[in-house]
Amino acid sequence: MEGLSRDYYLFMLKELGLDTDVLEKFPFKKAENLRRVLIVTHRNADVDAYASAYGIAHLLKRLNSRCEVAVAAPDGLGAIAKAVHSEYPVNLVSSPNFDDLDMLVIVDTGHAQLLSDWLEPISRSNCSKMLIDHHPHSESVKTLVDHLLIDEESTSTCEIVLTLHEAKHVKIPRKVAEALLLGLITDTANLNLAECATLENAVKLCRYGATLSKARQKLRVKKDISEKIARLKAAQRLKIYRLEDWIVALTQVGSYQASAARALIDLGADVAVSLGEVDGEVRGSLRATQEFCEKSGVHLGIDVAEKVGSALKGAGGGHAGAASFTVKPPLQQACDRTLLTLAKKIDAELLEIT
Repeated sequence: MEGLSRDYYLFMLKELGLDTDVLEKFPFKKAENLRRVLIVTHRNADVDAYASAYGIAHLLKRLNSRCEVAVAAPDGLGAIAKAVHSEYPVNLVSSPNFDDLDMLVIVDTGHAQLLSDWLEPISRSNCSKMLIDHHPHSESVKTLVDHLLIDEESTSTCEIVLTLHEAKHVKIPRKVAEALLLGLITDTANLNLAECATLENAVKLCRYGATLSKARQKLRVKKDISEKIARLKAAQRLKIYRLEDWIVALTQVGSYQASAARALIDLGADVAVSLGEVDGEVRGSLRATQEFCEKSGVHLGIDVAEKVGSALKGAGGGHAGAASFTVKPPLQQACDRTLLTLAKKIDAELLEIT
């Protein structure tokens, strides 16, 4: 890296929890032998997932220009990720063929069930498989792949993709740097959750040509009327609870659960839980303030979403302050289980405020 000795650079990689020797071995087979590679993200891919896939696609094409690389996400991309895709396009397929692949790369996916209906064909595929992620990974994913590139200390998967480029001595062009910075910013809530290492990675990407001002501009996606209505309905249907000195807000909306949860945090909740029944399943989105996560010690992904998902025959996971789950109906059961799990973790009585 420019301005740093190689020895210092290798030291920094190890400090981040990534084994340098492992990074240098990517893609774990001779790149010149790769003919067809598929990069898969979690369902309704967010910006970090899409940008990570975009970055890995670039890296593979640099290692072997003849390799065909495609990206796919079960149920497509999220709203903001769609806007990012329009600016930073890659070969995006909606119905991938898993039978004729040399390699399959799963990015930003902490639980196998987040692969939705693609889980079974991915399991059957005989190609080499790997996972690149920063979430705490479940056994369901660990047993699915041949290689794991996991760094739970990283605040975004895009940062792992950055270190992969540098470990392979592949220069990052401006467009790729811009996309990776978008993933970094969104997964750190506009850098509010950034650590010192996160800021160092942001500076690296800026040295490659990305800028924070352009990144913020790209992420200013106007909310459509249906999302606005969902956020207002979330407030209209709100139930408020007190958990010791914390305020927990719970609501039910049929769409835009994540956006609704963020809105409740903006209204003043310490923890927001937004649930809705969609296509025969219950989807839940959880958000918490940084203060709540630090002082309570609760990790929404591990302590709440993962446990609710497991208890109700579904799947869940995520970050300390942002997590999600998908479970079987009924909806009220998911609401009750989420509140119970949170209260049990805090070891306090949950009191509804009327």
